[in-house]
Amino acid sequence: MNDIINDIITHILFSTFMTYVIADNLHKFTGNIWLNFSFTATFVLGLALEILQWYFGFGTFEFKDIINNSIGGTIGVLWYKSITL
Repeated sequence: MNDIINDIITHILFSTFMTYVIADNLHKFTGNIWLNFSFTATFVLGLALEILQWYFGFGTFEFKDIINNSIGGTIGVLWYKSITL
């Protein structure tokens, strides 16, 4: 249970920052596509982290981590959007 909370909180913080730096600037040029980009980027980042862990032997590849990272990323994107309205 503690790992789930840590994964989600970490990705809330990271995706909030990522949305501020990347997606908010993308919004200026492409309209509302930034939201889809943010959600996709959080999923791809979580998948990439799991693949890197598996490849370099730092941990194990777990699907639950990808799901937790995606949930945290989604919460972070929505949180950023709610505080910037």
